[in-house]
Amino acid sequence: MIIKVKIFLFLMFLSSPVVLNAQEDFDNKSLDGVSLMTKELLIRNNKVNVENSQSTNQFLQNNNLVQIQQIGNYNYSNVYVRSYAAEVQLNQNGDNNFANVYRNAYIINENISQTGNNNFISDFSVYSAEPVNTTFNQYGNNLTIINNGSNSISKNLQINQTGNSGTVYIYNR
Repeated sequence: MIIKVKIFLFLMFLSSPVVLNAQEDFDNKSLDGVSLMTKELLIRNNKVNVENSQSTNQFLQNNNLVQIQQIGNYNYSNVYVRSYAAEVQLNQNGDNNFANVYRNAYIINENISQTGNNNFISDFSVYSAEPVNTTFNQYGNNLTIINNGSNSISKNLQINQTGNSGTVYIYNR
């Protein structure tokens, strides 16, 4: 809908000078009609922008935020978060990095950082009644972290992995 309005406004502005220049004598009544139509379209467009802004504000009030930043080639991230209040930040800097997150908890605070090439993170938890605060940092190449489940011991889990070709497996019951 917004695109149609913008296209119509663009065509209207594009064709208006041609029509006015093609006529040697014109009256102000026809120009007022065009101005009135343009104002009406601008008001409609503004109304649509306000509605979009309100829906964005409603989204932010739900207290769920997922931010993904990828710099490099062939980085992949799959994030599924189900929570009352979640903040997930995922940064991938390098090539061929993979991050798969599936979390279901009441409160989630998760930070993932992959710097290097061919790094892999899998974080999977079906449900946790405890708040989850997890940080995974990988600095190097060919690093792997696999975390399954969550419990009271892993609720504030932080793993810093550096070097090349390392693997960490964590299974929580």
